[in-house]
Amino acid sequence: MDRDRVDVITYYGEINDIGAGHIIDFSTQAKLAGSSAISLHISSPGGSLSSVFAAYYHLRALGVPLITHNLGNVDSAAIVLFLAADTRRAAPFTTFLIHECTISFAGDVGVDRLRETLKTLEFDSNRYAEVFDERTQKGFDVRACLSGAADRMSANDAMGVGLLTEPPIEPAIPAKAFLWTIKPA
Repeated sequence: MDRDRVDVITYYGEINDIGAGHIIDFSTQAKLAGSSAISLHISSPGGSLSSVFAAYYHLRALGVPLITHNLGNVDSAAIVLFLAADTRRAAPFTTFLIHECTISFAGDVGVDRLRETLKTLEFDSNRYAEVFDERTQKGFDVRACLSGAADRMSANDAMGVGLLTEPPIEPAIPAKAFLWTIKPA
């Protein structure tokens, strides 16, 4: 491990399979190169929970200290990704949004597909809530937000519910950082 090497991955945009794949790829390359820490800077409206959970569990398993930093908005499914880090920061005046899980359909949908989709939404909402509760440990009722009562909160409010582990602070990139940028298609 190179004690001086810090990798900064900046992610902005919706989280989809391609974007999550880049997070997994770049963070793996950082670990293999001997990074002493990975800082994931995020601004995202959310995206696919299946993609987010794949990236979340990969980052948790890497064994490299991870820092996440909100650069604008961390909304919806992106909150799960944000919670992968033990050190979580946000720039002043950034926001977080928690709302119910949704899904879009293309074309006609039958009753069986609707039942399957409802089960998936319920399952995803439950695992979102379990990750949130485990990682924040502040007693915030995230399930109320996931069942329809959306909540947009400031960085200061996020500190109070355990989303942040440090008070709001401007992001900093070390002079010798290795930089990666992800803007998914």
